[in-house]
Amino acid sequence: MFSRILALVLLLPTPFLSKAATFYVAKTGDDANPGTQAQPFLTLKKGLTMAQPGDTLKIAAGEYPEIVATVRNGEPGQYITIDGQGTANVHKLNLNHPYHRLINISVSGYTNRFTALVTLGRNAHYSVVSNVLVDAASALDVAGISWTSPGTRPFGADAASSCLIVSNRITGTLADTAINIFGDNNLIEGNYVHDLGQSDFVRLWGRNNIIRANTFTNIVLVPGVGNHIDFIQTFGENGFGSLGHIIENNLITSIAGGQLSQLETYMVPDIRDWTFRNNVFANIALQGSCTVPGIKYYNNVFYRCNLVNGGHALNFGQRSYGELGTSVAHGVEVKNNVFLDCGTPGATNKGWYSFDVVLTNVVADYNYVAKDNYSRMRAGSLAIGTGNHDNFKFYEPHGINGGDPNFSLVSVLDFRLRPGSFLIDAGTSITGLHQDFFGMTRPQGNNFDVGVHEFTKKQSINSPGNLRFVQK
Repeated sequence: MFSRILALVLLLPTPFLSKAATFYVAKTGDDANPGTQAQPFLTLKKGLTMAQPGDTLKIAAGEYPEIVATVRNGEPGQYITIDGQGTANVHKLNLNHPYHRLINISVSGYTNRFTALVTLGRNAHYSVVSNVLVDAASALDVAGISWTSPGTRPFGADAASSCLIVSNRITGTLADTAINIFGDNNLIEGNYVHDLGQSDFVRLWGRNNIIRANTFTNIVLVPGVGNHIDFIQTFGENGFGSLGHIIENNLITSIAGGQLSQLETYMVPDIRDWTFRNNVFANIALQGSCTVPGIKYYNNVFYRCNLVNGGHALNFGQRSYGELGTSVAHGVEVKNNVFLDCGTPGATNKGWYSFDVVLTNVVADYNYVAKDNYSRMRAGSLAIGTGNHDNFKFYEPHGINGGDPNFSLVSVLDFRLRPGSFLIDAGTSITGLHQDFFGMTRPQGNNFDVGVHEFTKKQSINSPGNLRFVQK
């Protein structure tokens, strides 16, 4: 009889099985304790062995020199939560199961090379990492937050998907990557990623991931460290695909000796169709390079980009060693962007974009270009995609060449438009783009404005209250 009753209980819906519990971990605890607030565990490892779906593990202040991994699955609506309460630090944490939350904790102190401080392992779907300080503290080849690559190529269902990485601070990586992404439908939003050494901000694979409203600032050169620096990078040498992503409303600034982007396929046809929109790219040493089809740049600002190589801010081309047809930037669109003081200082024939003449179905129009003091670029007569265009002369049917657009305050990267700006209503409508950098509806007037902001008479242009300044 008892066994039949037990079987019926186990079949009941989860809310009737048990009430969510809270377990406690403290430096004064003991793993032989029951894990209550009065008698806490000593280690996170012990706490995670006890936590069931819906439970919370609260970590008291202190340094926990542990390499911690999750033990079991959470469930929809019943996350297993690891809460550092804003005062605990653990050396490394691996989320290897779905439905876990990592919040209010710092992760630092791990120094073994070629790993990450926070890992989202295979099948760790629906993970949440929020309000976490991830500090690699200049440990060589230690990444910040990194997904484990899927078990199959070009995509795999086991790569952690539908995860949320929100409102974290990530810093201190050396010769590695701050955020290394695989999987599908992940959202990376509102993070502050700063002060890296010879590192990439983002490497990106998977499908339909969104990188939104983050601040990425300050990568410095480190002599003797060989990593190539990029804001964002993907490549097909590993056989993985990368398509359908949206990179929007981010502030990306101060990349020394590195590129805005490096997007390459290496014979993987499923690397394609990214959209960059409403981003500010500022003070980035080198260009954005792209040999990937279907890339779109809409309503971005490029300010003082590629001053080192002295070419264009964006370069679209083809691979030169037998990849023609699979690694070519066909179908690119560049619309409604601002290119201000990019390329060789003082040169008026460089500083916007270039397209290899073999590319097809490319469009560039409704962009504004200017050098320092808003001077004009060298003018041409053939637009991109119309015959043998000249990459060193600027011409667009609806483009704007030079002149002061009356930005609010360029010195603090405030590209809001003042009344009377000729960039107001000077853009074209973009399918699927409904908001500007701050979430204001587009358009406010008859047409889209050029750049990251839509002008509205209601804005207080003299107030910096709604600006996302680079944090210190």
